[in-house]
Amino acid sequence: MGSFASPIAAAFARQRNSASSLALTSSSGNAQPADDSPMEQEATPVHEGLESQAPRSRNAKRALQHVSIKQERQRVVKWMIAYVREIGCEDNICAITIKNFPTLFRQPNMNANLQKASRWWKDREGILADVESEVSFNCVSQRQDHYNIVHRLQTGKLSCSPAKQEQIDRSIAYHLGKVHRAFESGILDENLQENVDETHFVINMDNGRTLGFRGDRDIKYADVVSGGVSMTMVVKVTGGRSAKISSPFMIFQNDNCSYPIRGVPDNIPGVSYRTTRKSFMTNACLLEYYNERRASWADPSGGTRVQWLDNVSSHNMTPEIEEALRNIRTEVRYLPANSTHLTQPCDTFVISKIKDAWTKLWEEHKVHLILHHEWQGDGDPGTSGLLKNPGKSFFLTLAAKAVAEVNQQKTKAIGSPGEEGYVPPMTFARKAMIMCGLSLNTDGRWTESQLSVGLQNIISRYRSNFEGNTEMLTISPESNQIQIVNDSQCL
Repeated sequence: MGSFASPIAAAFARQRNSASSLALTSSSGNAQPADDSPMEQEATPVHEGLESQAPRSRNAKRALQHVSIKQERQRVVKWMIAYVREIGCEDNICAITIKNFPTLFRQPNMNANLQKASRWWKDREGILADVESEVSFNCVSQRQDHYNIVHRLQTGKLSCSPAKQEQIDRSIAYHLGKVHRAFESGILDENLQENVDETHFVINMDNGRTLGFRGDRDIKYADVVSGGVSMTMVVKVTGGRSAKISSPFMIFQNDNCSYPIRGVPDNIPGVSYRTTRKSFMTNACLLEYYNERRASWADPSGGTRVQWLDNVSSHNMTPEIEEALRNIRTEVRYLPANSTHLTQPCDTFVISKIKDAWTKLWEEHKVHLILHHEWQGDGDPGTSGLLKNPGKSFFLTLAAKAVAEVNQQKTKAIGSPGEEGYVPPMTFARKAMIMCGLSLNTDGRWTESQLSVGLQNIISRYRSNFEGNTEMLTISPESNQIQIVNDSQCL
Protein backbone atom coordinates (compact mmCIF):
# COMPACT_ATOMS: atom_id res chain seq x y z
CA MET A 1 0.00 0.00 0.00
CA GLY A 2 1.55 3.27 -1.10
CA SER A 3 2.17 6.15 1.28
CA PHE A 4 0.56 9.57 0.79
CA ALA A 5 2.23 12.87 1.63
CA SER A 6 0.46 15.09 4.12
CA PRO A 7 -1.37 18.17 2.76
CA ILE A 8 1.12 20.48 4.52
CA ALA A 9 4.10 18.73 2.95
CA ALA A 10 2.45 18.89 -0.46
CA ALA A 11 1.86 22.64 -0.08
CA PHE A 12 5.54 23.28 0.76
CA ALA A 13 6.57 21.18 -2.24
CA ARG A 14 4.41 23.27 -4.58
CA GLN A 15 5.87 26.48 -3.11
CA ARG A 16 9.48 25.24 -3.71
CA ASN A 17 8.66 24.22 -7.28
CA SER A 18 7.11 27.64 -7.98
CA ALA A 19 10.12 29.51 -6.57
CA SER A 20 12.60 27.45 -8.59
CA SER A 21 10.59 27.94 -11.75
CA LEU A 22 10.52 31.70 -11.22
CA ALA A 23 14.29 31.80 -10.65
CA LEU A 24 14.89 29.82 -13.82
CA THR A 25 12.74 32.18 -15.89
CA SER A 26 14.43 35.35 -14.58
CA SER A 27 17.96 33.99 -15.22
CA SER A 28 17.30 32.82 -18.78
CA GLY A 29 17.49 36.37 -20.25
CA ASN A 30 14.63 35.69 -22.64
CA ALA A 31 11.92 37.29 -20.56
CA GLN A 32 9.58 39.45 -22.61
CA PRO A 33 8.75 43.00 -21.51
CA ALA A 34 5.28 43.47 -20.07
CA ASP A 35 2.54 44.71 -22.32
CA ASP A 36 1.70 48.35 -22.27
CA SER A 37 -1.13 49.33 -20.01
CA PRO A 38 -4.60 49.57 -21.59
CA MET A 39 -4.51 53.34 -21.19
CA GLU A 40 -1.31 53.67 -23.28
CA GLN A 41 -1.58 50.81 -25.77
CA GLU A 42 -2.75 51.88 -29.21
CA ALA A 43 -5.01 49.81 -31.47
CA THR A 44 -2.84 47.29 -33.38
CA PRO A 45 -3.35 45.50 -36.68
CA VAL A 46 -5.87 42.72 -36.62
CA HIS A 47 -3.56 39.72 -36.15
CA GLU A 48 -1.14 41.60 -33.87
CA GLY A 49 -3.76 42.50 -31.28
CA LEU A 50 -3.21 39.40 -29.12
CA GLU A 51 -2.47 40.26 -25.51
CA SER A 52 -0.04 38.10 -23.55
CA GLN A 53 -0.92 37.13 -20.05
CA ALA A 54 1.17 35.02 -17.68
CA PRO A 55 -0.55 31.88 -16.41
CA ARG A 56 -2.40 32.57 -13.21
CA SER A 57 -1.93 30.31 -10.24
CA ARG A 58 -5.04 28.64 -8.91
CA ASN A 59 -4.32 30.21 -5.53
CA ALA A 60 -3.86 33.70 -7.00
CA LYS A 61 -6.40 36.19 -5.76
CA ARG A 62 -8.52 37.75 -8.52
CA ALA A 63 -10.12 41.18 -8.17
CA LEU A 64 -13.79 41.02 -7.32
CA GLN A 65 -14.75 43.41 -10.10
CA HIS A 66 -12.97 44.75 -13.14
CA VAL A 67 -14.25 48.03 -14.52
CA SER A 68 -13.17 48.78 -18.07
CA ILE A 69 -12.34 52.40 -18.65
CA LYS A 70 -13.53 54.26 -21.71
CA GLN A 71 -10.16 54.07 -23.50
CA GLU A 72 -10.10 50.29 -23.10
CA ARG A 73 -13.56 49.92 -24.58
CA GLN A 74 -12.65 52.19 -27.49
CA ARG A 75 -9.48 50.19 -28.18
CA VAL A 76 -11.32 46.87 -28.21
CA VAL A 77 -14.15 48.18 -30.38
CA LYS A 78 -11.67 49.58 -32.92
CA TRP A 79 -10.00 46.18 -33.07
CA MET A 80 -13.36 44.44 -33.55
CA ILE A 81 -14.32 46.78 -36.40
CA ALA A 82 -10.96 46.28 -38.13
CA TYR A 83 -11.23 42.49 -37.75
CA VAL A 84 -14.75 42.39 -39.21
CA ARG A 85 -13.66 44.53 -42.16
CA GLU A 86 -10.76 42.18 -42.89
CA ILE A 87 -12.68 38.91 -42.79
CA GLY A 88 -15.91 40.36 -44.14
CA CYS A 89 -18.36 38.98 -41.55
CA GLU A 90 -19.28 39.19 -37.86
CA ASP A 91 -19.34 35.46 -37.13
CA ASN A 92 -17.94 34.62 -33.67
CA ILE A 93 -16.63 38.17 -33.26
CA CYS A 94 -17.41 38.20 -29.54
CA ALA A 95 -15.67 34.87 -28.81
CA ILE A 96 -12.60 35.90 -30.86
CA THR A 97 -12.45 39.24 -29.02
CA ILE A 98 -12.55 37.51 -25.64
CA LYS A 99 -9.66 35.26 -26.71
CA ASN A 100 -7.57 38.21 -27.93
CA PHE A 101 -8.21 40.43 -24.89
CA PRO A 102 -8.20 38.08 -21.88
CA THR A 103 -7.28 40.83 -19.40
CA LEU A 104 -10.56 42.65 -20.10
CA PHE A 105 -12.83 39.59 -20.07
CA ARG A 106 -11.93 37.82 -16.83
CA GLN A 107 -15.27 36.53 -15.64
CA PRO A 108 -15.20 32.80 -14.81
CA ASN A 109 -18.60 32.50 -16.50
CA MET A 110 -18.10 32.47 -20.27
CA ASN A 111 -21.67 33.69 -20.85
CA ALA A 112 -20.95 36.85 -18.85
CA ASN A 113 -17.90 37.58 -21.03
CA LEU A 114 -19.91 36.98 -24.19
CA GLN A 115 -22.65 39.35 -23.01
CA LYS A 116 -20.07 42.02 -22.22
CA ALA A 117 -18.41 41.73 -25.63
CA SER A 118 -21.79 41.65 -27.37
CA ARG A 119 -22.90 44.79 -25.54
CA TRP A 120 -19.75 46.64 -26.60
CA TRP A 121 -20.20 45.54 -30.21
CA LYS A 122 -23.83 46.65 -30.35
CA ASP A 123 -23.00 50.02 -28.76
CA ARG A 124 -19.83 50.57 -30.80
CA GLU A 125 -21.06 53.87 -32.24
CA GLY A 126 -21.76 55.29 -28.80
CA ILE A 127 -18.42 54.04 -27.43
CA LEU A 128 -16.49 55.67 -30.26
CA ALA A 129 -18.41 58.96 -30.01
CA ASP A 130 -16.29 62.02 -29.33
CA VAL A 131 -16.40 63.51 -25.86
CA GLU A 132 -16.38 67.29 -25.67
CA SER A 133 -17.75 68.20 -22.25
CA GLU A 134 -18.10 67.00 -18.68
CA VAL A 135 -19.19 63.45 -17.90
CA SER A 136 -22.79 64.25 -16.99
CA PHE A 137 -23.35 66.08 -20.28
CA ASN A 138 -21.41 63.47 -22.26
CA CYS A 139 -23.56 60.57 -21.14
CA VAL A 140 -26.79 62.37 -21.99
CA SER A 141 -25.65 63.81 -25.30
CA GLN A 142 -24.08 60.57 -26.50
CA ARG A 143 -27.23 58.62 -25.74
CA GLN A 144 -29.32 61.28 -27.46
CA ASP A 145 -27.19 61.11 -30.60
CA HIS A 146 -26.97 57.33 -30.62
CA TYR A 147 -30.67 56.67 -30.06
CA ASN A 148 -31.98 59.76 -31.92
CA ILE A 149 -33.43 61.31 -28.77
CA VAL A 150 -34.32 65.01 -28.99
CA HIS A 151 -35.56 67.62 -26.54
CA ARG A 152 -39.32 68.22 -26.46
CA LEU A 153 -40.51 71.80 -26.59
CA GLN A 154 -43.18 71.17 -23.99
CA THR A 155 -44.38 68.13 -22.12
CA GLY A 156 -47.54 66.78 -23.64
CA LYS A 157 -46.94 68.18 -27.12
CA LEU A 158 -46.73 65.23 -29.48
CA SER A 159 -44.47 65.22 -32.48
CA CYS A 160 -45.78 65.61 -36.01
CA SER A 161 -44.43 65.43 -39.52
CA PRO A 162 -41.99 68.12 -40.68
CA ALA A 163 -44.52 69.35 -43.23
CA LYS A 164 -47.20 69.74 -40.55
CA GLN A 165 -44.77 71.51 -38.22
CA GLU A 166 -43.85 73.91 -41.00
CA GLN A 167 -47.55 74.61 -41.58
CA ILE A 168 -47.99 75.38 -37.86
CA ASP A 169 -44.95 77.66 -37.77
CA ARG A 170 -46.04 79.54 -40.87
CA SER A 171 -49.49 80.13 -39.38
CA ILE A 172 -47.85 81.45 -36.20
CA ALA A 173 -45.68 83.87 -38.22
CA TYR A 174 -48.74 85.04 -40.18
CA HIS A 175 -50.73 85.53 -36.96
CA LEU A 176 -47.94 87.57 -35.32
CA GLY A 177 -47.62 89.75 -38.40
CA LYS A 178 -51.32 90.58 -38.35
CA VAL A 179 -51.20 91.37 -34.63
CA HIS A 180 -48.16 93.57 -35.19
CA ARG A 181 -49.86 95.55 -37.97
CA ALA A 182 -53.08 95.84 -35.96
CA PHE A 183 -51.23 97.38 -33.01
CA GLU A 184 -49.34 99.76 -35.28
CA SER A 185 -52.52 100.94 -37.01
CA GLY A 186 -54.43 101.34 -33.75
CA ILE A 187 -56.99 98.60 -34.49
CA LEU A 188 -55.92 96.78 -31.34
CA ASP A 189 -55.75 98.44 -27.92
CA GLU A 190 -53.49 96.58 -25.49
CA ASN A 191 -55.75 97.51 -22.58
CA LEU A 192 -58.66 95.63 -24.20
CA GLN A 193 -56.85 92.33 -24.94
CA GLU A 194 -57.68 89.19 -22.97
CA ASN A 195 -56.70 85.55 -23.00
CA VAL A 196 -58.87 82.82 -21.47
CA ASP A 197 -57.83 79.23 -20.87
CA GLU A 198 -58.72 76.34 -18.56
CA THR A 199 -56.51 74.28 -16.28
CA HIS A 200 -57.30 71.13 -14.35
CA PHE A 201 -56.69 70.61 -10.64
CA VAL A 202 -56.89 67.61 -8.34
CA ILE A 203 -57.26 67.82 -4.59
CA ASN A 204 -54.13 65.78 -3.84
CA MET A 205 -51.80 67.78 -6.04
CA ASP A 206 -48.20 66.51 -6.02
CA ASN A 207 -45.53 69.10 -5.29
CA GLY A 208 -43.08 67.14 -7.45
CA ARG A 209 -40.34 66.87 -4.80
CA THR A 210 -38.92 63.49 -3.78
CA LEU A 211 -36.33 64.72 -1.26
CA GLY A 212 -36.66 66.98 1.72
CA PHE A 213 -35.16 67.98 5.06
CA ARG A 214 -36.08 66.89 8.54
CA GLY A 215 -38.65 69.25 9.92
CA ASP A 216 -40.08 70.12 6.50
CA ARG A 217 -43.80 70.78 6.49
CA ASP A 218 -44.34 69.68 2.94
CA ILE A 219 -47.16 67.15 2.92
CA LYS A 220 -47.07 65.02 -0.19
CA TYR A 221 -48.53 61.63 0.60
CA ALA A 222 -51.18 62.51 3.20
CA ASP A 223 -54.28 61.53 1.26
CA VAL A 224 -57.64 63.20 1.65
CA VAL A 225 -61.10 61.73 1.40
CA SER A 226 -62.18 61.97 -2.27
CA GLY A 227 -58.70 63.29 -3.02
CA GLY A 228 -58.85 62.09 -6.61
CA VAL A 229 -61.82 64.31 -7.46
CA SER A 230 -60.80 66.96 -9.97
CA MET A 231 -61.92 70.48 -10.77
CA THR A 232 -61.21 73.01 -13.49
CA MET A 233 -60.18 76.63 -13.12
CA VAL A 234 -60.95 79.09 -15.92
CA VAL A 235 -58.10 81.59 -16.03
CA LYS A 236 -58.43 85.00 -17.70
CA VAL A 237 -55.42 87.26 -18.25
CA THR A 238 -55.93 90.90 -19.18
CA GLY A 239 -53.45 93.07 -21.06
CA GLY A 240 -52.13 96.59 -20.85
CA ARG A 241 -50.14 98.32 -18.14
CA SER A 242 -52.57 97.11 -15.48
CA ALA A 243 -52.48 93.50 -16.69
CA LYS A 244 -53.53 90.94 -14.13
CA ILE A 245 -55.27 87.60 -13.64
CA SER A 246 -59.00 88.13 -13.26
CA SER A 247 -61.19 86.43 -10.67
CA PRO A 248 -61.13 82.67 -11.32
CA PHE A 249 -64.16 80.70 -12.43
CA MET A 250 -64.25 77.15 -11.01
CA ILE A 251 -65.99 74.14 -12.53
CA PHE A 252 -66.86 71.30 -10.15
CA GLN A 253 -67.97 67.79 -10.98
CA ASN A 254 -71.65 67.08 -10.44
CA ASP A 255 -73.64 64.28 -12.09
CA ASN A 256 -76.76 66.43 -12.31
CA CYS A 257 -74.93 69.66 -13.19
CA SER A 258 -76.71 71.22 -10.21
CA TYR A 259 -76.13 74.86 -9.35
CA PRO A 260 -75.75 75.91 -6.69
CA ILE A 261 -74.60 72.73 -5.01
CA ARG A 262 -76.32 72.05 -1.72
CA GLY A 263 -74.21 73.47 1.08
CA VAL A 264 -71.90 75.34 -1.30
CA PRO A 265 -73.11 78.93 -1.60
CA ASP A 266 -71.67 80.91 -4.50
CA ASN A 267 -70.92 84.01 -2.47
CA ILE A 268 -67.20 83.75 -1.76
CA PRO A 269 -65.40 86.98 -2.74
CA GLY A 270 -63.03 86.82 -5.69
CA VAL A 271 -64.35 83.60 -7.22
CA SER A 272 -67.44 82.02 -8.78
CA TYR A 273 -68.34 78.52 -9.87
CA ARG A 274 -70.56 76.25 -11.96
CA THR A 275 -70.78 72.45 -12.41
CA THR A 276 -70.52 69.93 -15.24
CA ARG A 277 -70.68 66.15 -15.24
CA LYS A 278 -66.93 65.67 -15.61
CA SER A 279 -65.70 69.03 -14.29
CA PHE A 280 -64.45 70.05 -17.76
CA MET A 281 -65.48 73.07 -19.80
CA THR A 282 -68.43 72.49 -22.11
CA ASN A 283 -70.28 74.70 -24.57
CA ALA A 284 -73.13 75.13 -22.11
CA CYS A 285 -70.74 76.03 -19.30
CA LEU A 286 -68.99 78.56 -21.54
CA LEU A 287 -72.33 80.32 -22.00
CA GLU A 288 -72.75 80.45 -18.20
CA TYR A 289 -69.22 81.82 -17.90
CA TYR A 290 -70.03 84.76 -20.19
CA ASN A 291 -73.28 85.39 -18.32
CA GLU A 292 -71.55 85.41 -14.91
CA ARG A 293 -70.73 89.05 -14.19
CA ARG A 294 -68.08 88.23 -11.57
CA ALA A 295 -66.11 86.44 -14.30
CA SER A 296 -67.05 88.36 -17.46
CA TRP A 297 -68.03 92.01 -17.68
CA ALA A 298 -68.10 94.87 -20.16
CA ASP A 299 -65.31 97.42 -20.32
CA PRO A 300 -66.30 100.43 -18.14
CA SER A 301 -64.95 102.87 -20.73
CA GLY A 302 -67.23 101.46 -23.44
CA GLY A 303 -64.50 99.81 -25.50
CA THR A 304 -64.80 96.44 -27.21
CA ARG A 305 -62.66 93.72 -25.71
CA VAL A 306 -60.83 91.18 -27.85
CA GLN A 307 -60.66 87.79 -26.19
CA TRP A 308 -58.15 85.27 -27.56
CA LEU A 309 -59.03 81.58 -27.23
CA ASP A 310 -57.59 78.27 -28.35
CA ASN A 311 -59.51 76.06 -30.75
CA VAL A 312 -60.83 73.44 -28.32
CA SER A 313 -64.34 72.26 -29.24
CA SER A 314 -65.92 73.69 -26.08
CA HIS A 315 -64.97 77.17 -27.36
CA ASN A 316 -67.08 76.90 -30.51
CA MET A 317 -69.54 79.73 -31.04
CA THR A 318 -73.31 79.31 -30.83
CA PRO A 319 -76.02 81.98 -31.29
CA GLU A 320 -76.53 82.07 -27.52
CA ILE A 321 -72.82 82.56 -26.82
CA GLU A 322 -72.56 85.27 -29.48
CA GLU A 323 -75.47 87.09 -27.85
CA ALA A 324 -73.80 86.84 -24.44
CA LEU A 325 -70.58 88.24 -25.92
CA ARG A 326 -72.44 91.20 -27.43
CA ASN A 327 -73.90 91.98 -24.01
CA ILE A 328 -70.40 92.42 -22.59
CA ARG A 329 -68.99 94.05 -25.76
CA THR A 330 -66.44 91.28 -26.38
CA GLU A 331 -65.22 89.73 -29.62
CA VAL A 332 -63.59 86.30 -29.73
CA ARG A 333 -60.48 85.66 -31.80
CA TYR A 334 -58.83 82.26 -32.13
CA LEU A 335 -55.13 81.58 -31.84
CA PRO A 336 -53.47 79.44 -34.55
CA ALA A 337 -54.16 75.75 -34.12
CA ASN A 338 -51.56 73.65 -32.26
CA SER A 339 -49.63 76.75 -31.20
CA THR A 340 -50.93 77.60 -27.74
CA HIS A 341 -47.66 76.54 -26.06
CA LEU A 342 -46.08 79.52 -27.84
CA THR A 343 -48.87 82.02 -28.54
CA GLN A 344 -51.18 81.72 -25.50
CA PRO A 345 -50.14 83.81 -22.45
CA CYS A 346 -51.92 81.51 -19.98
CA ASP A 347 -49.82 78.57 -21.17
CA THR A 348 -46.46 80.29 -20.83
CA PHE A 349 -46.07 80.46 -17.05
CA VAL A 350 -49.24 82.08 -15.66
CA ILE A 351 -51.02 78.80 -14.97
CA SER A 352 -47.87 77.21 -13.56
CA LYS A 353 -47.51 80.13 -11.11
CA ILE A 354 -51.12 79.66 -10.01
CA LYS A 355 -50.55 75.94 -9.46
CA ASP A 356 -47.41 76.65 -7.44
CA ALA A 357 -49.35 79.01 -5.17
CA TRP A 358 -52.25 76.53 -4.97
CA THR A 359 -49.91 73.69 -3.94
CA LYS A 360 -48.20 75.78 -1.26
CA LEU A 361 -51.46 76.94 0.31
CA TRP A 362 -52.96 73.46 0.14
CA GLU A 363 -49.91 71.88 1.80
CA GLU A 364 -50.09 74.44 4.59
CA HIS A 365 -53.72 73.51 5.19
CA LYS A 366 -52.92 69.79 5.20
CA VAL A 367 -50.30 70.45 7.89
CA HIS A 368 -53.01 72.22 9.87
CA LEU A 369 -55.33 69.23 9.46
CA ILE A 370 -52.66 66.81 10.64
CA LEU A 371 -51.63 68.90 13.65
CA HIS A 372 -55.26 69.17 14.72
CA HIS A 373 -55.93 65.46 14.12
CA GLU A 374 -58.57 66.06 11.47
CA TRP A 375 -58.78 62.43 10.38
CA GLN A 376 -61.84 60.76 8.95
CA GLY A 377 -63.23 58.34 11.55
CA ASP A 378 -60.16 58.36 13.86
CA GLY A 379 -59.49 54.70 13.03
CA ASP A 380 -63.03 53.46 13.67
CA PRO A 381 -63.96 50.24 11.80
CA GLY A 382 -65.34 50.90 8.35
CA THR A 383 -63.78 54.36 8.02
CA SER A 384 -60.97 55.36 5.67
CA GLY A 385 -58.67 57.01 8.20
CA LEU A 386 -57.71 59.66 5.65
CA LEU A 387 -57.66 63.39 6.21
CA LYS A 388 -61.07 65.01 6.21
CA ASN A 389 -62.06 66.70 2.98
CA PRO A 390 -62.47 70.41 3.77
CA GLY A 391 -65.20 70.76 1.15
CA LYS A 392 -65.76 72.74 -2.04
CA SER A 393 -66.16 76.07 -0.26
CA PHE A 394 -62.60 75.72 1.01
CA PHE A 395 -61.29 75.13 -2.52
CA LEU A 396 -63.17 78.14 -3.83
CA THR A 397 -61.42 80.25 -1.21
CA LEU A 398 -58.13 78.54 -2.03
CA ALA A 399 -58.51 79.43 -5.74
CA ALA A 400 -59.18 83.08 -4.94
CA LYS A 401 -56.15 83.23 -2.61
CA ALA A 402 -53.84 81.54 -5.13
CA VAL A 403 -54.76 83.99 -7.90
CA ALA A 404 -54.45 86.96 -5.55
CA GLU A 405 -51.01 85.78 -4.46
CA VAL A 406 -49.74 85.46 -8.04
CA ASN A 407 -51.10 88.92 -8.88
CA GLN A 408 -48.91 90.32 -6.09
CA GLN A 409 -45.78 88.72 -7.51
CA LYS A 410 -43.59 90.65 -9.93
CA THR A 411 -40.62 89.91 -12.14
CA LYS A 412 -37.17 91.26 -11.30
CA ALA A 413 -36.05 94.51 -12.89
CA ILE A 414 -33.40 94.33 -15.61
CA GLY A 415 -30.84 97.11 -15.33
CA SER A 416 -31.28 100.41 -13.52
CA PRO A 417 -33.80 103.20 -14.16
CA GLY A 418 -32.48 105.62 -16.77
CA GLU A 419 -30.17 103.08 -18.37
CA GLU A 420 -30.65 101.88 -21.92
CA GLY A 421 -32.46 98.56 -22.00
CA TYR A 422 -33.97 98.99 -18.54
CA VAL A 423 -36.99 96.72 -17.95
CA PRO A 424 -39.05 97.60 -14.87
CA PRO A 425 -40.68 94.98 -12.63
CA MET A 426 -44.04 93.80 -13.90
CA THR A 427 -46.73 91.27 -13.08
CA PHE A 428 -46.46 87.82 -14.60
CA ALA A 429 -49.69 88.48 -16.48
CA ARG A 430 -48.18 91.51 -18.22
CA LYS A 431 -44.95 89.71 -19.01
CA ALA A 432 -46.87 86.79 -20.55
CA MET A 433 -49.00 89.07 -22.72
CA ILE A 434 -45.90 90.93 -23.94
CA MET A 435 -43.93 87.76 -24.73
CA CYS A 436 -46.85 86.35 -26.75
CA GLY A 437 -47.30 89.60 -28.70
CA LEU A 438 -50.76 90.45 -27.35
CA SER A 439 -49.57 93.60 -25.63
CA LEU A 440 -47.12 96.42 -26.34
CA ASN A 441 -43.68 96.40 -24.81
CA THR A 442 -42.84 98.52 -21.77
CA ASP A 443 -41.71 101.35 -24.09
CA GLY A 444 -45.15 101.48 -25.74
CA ARG A 445 -44.07 99.86 -29.01
CA TRP A 446 -44.61 96.40 -30.51
CA THR A 447 -41.24 94.90 -31.43
CA GLU A 448 -40.06 91.43 -32.35
CA SER A 449 -37.48 91.52 -29.57
CA GLN A 450 -40.24 91.51 -26.94
CA LEU A 451 -41.40 88.05 -28.07
CA SER A 452 -40.19 84.75 -26.67
CA VAL A 453 -37.15 83.21 -28.34
CA GLY A 454 -39.29 80.53 -29.96
CA LEU A 455 -41.52 83.10 -31.63
CA GLN A 456 -38.56 85.18 -32.78
CA ASN A 457 -37.02 82.12 -34.43
CA ILE A 458 -40.27 81.34 -36.25
CA ILE A 459 -40.50 84.89 -37.61
CA SER A 460 -36.90 84.78 -38.82
CA ARG A 461 -37.56 81.52 -40.70
CA TYR A 462 -40.85 82.59 -42.25
CA ARG A 463 -40.41 86.32 -42.73
CA SER A 464 -42.66 86.43 -45.81
CA ASN A 465 -45.62 84.99 -43.85
CA PHE A 466 -45.00 87.48 -41.05
CA GLU A 467 -45.19 90.28 -43.63
CA GLY A 468 -48.59 89.08 -44.82
CA ASN A 469 -47.80 86.57 -47.56
CA THR A 470 -50.15 83.57 -47.44
CA GLU A 471 -47.87 81.21 -49.37
CA MET A 472 -47.77 77.62 -48.10
CA LEU A 473 -50.80 78.26 -45.88
CA THR A 474 -53.97 76.22 -46.12
CA ILE A 475 -57.40 77.84 -46.03
CA SER A 476 -59.96 75.93 -44.00
CA PRO A 477 -63.46 77.22 -44.89
CA GLU A 478 -65.17 75.52 -41.94
CA SER A 479 -62.63 76.81 -39.43
CA ASN A 480 -62.98 79.97 -37.42
CA GLN A 481 -59.20 80.23 -37.07
CA ILE A 482 -57.43 83.53 -37.51
CA GLN A 483 -55.11 82.29 -40.20
CA ILE A 484 -55.77 82.70 -43.88
CA VAL A 485 -58.16 85.58 -44.15
CA ASN A 486 -57.56 89.24 -44.81
CA ASP A 487 -56.80 91.49 -41.87
CA SER A 488 -60.16 93.27 -41.94
CA GLN A 489 -61.97 89.99 -41.30
CA CYS A 490 -59.97 88.91 -38.30
CA LEU A 491 -58.95 92.10 -36.49
